[in-house]
Amino acid sequence: VTLGPGQFSYHLRDEEALLNLNTAQPGRIEALLDALGVQRGQRDQIIDSIQDWRDPNEEPRANGAESDDYYLTLPVPYRARNANLESVMELLQIRGVTPELFHGPDGRGGLSEAVTVRSVGQVNLNTASPLVLRATGLSEAEIGTVTTTRRETPYVTVPGQFGGRGFAVTTRTFRVVAEGIVH
Repeated sequence: VTLGPGQFSYHLRDEEALLNLNTAQPGRIEALLDALGVQRGQRDQIIDSIQDWRDPNEEPRANGAESDDYYLTLPVPYRARNANLESVMELLQIRGVTPELFHGPDGRGGLSEAVTVRSVGQVNLNTASPLVLRATGLSEAEIGTVTTTRRETPYVTVPGQFGGRGFAVTTRTFRVVAEGIVH
């Protein structure tokens, strides 16, 4: 939208269509990284490092990183949070997460497009991308069923075959994404 000498745009993003890094089991994060094409060694490093970043101690996991053994030895040292992530951008501080993985190889569709830190932890079956559905453990056939069904009509309840797998059909958490450009 044009406004004076500049422009602005905005959109709402469903945070419950994403995988919550603060509540997801390591297996779901591993499945997500696998779906993004991350190799086994780097996946193990990222998973352990995310857990080390979040846990309250300074004891690194086998492939992880804590303040004393890794982050404080960097050219610009910093400490691991030792608490839940407050922003998805924090991933860029975690060992193993590269800018290319975070943003995607062409600047779109990377890890940042599939994760959140601001939801209740359930994934909305009506709005989750196939990538996020894959991370929740759905097979390709199940993903096909979900995407085909919701094109016709949204799910009103979680179908029995998907029950107990961390799904919801409504969203309570949205993000407002706004951009302003002034010439």
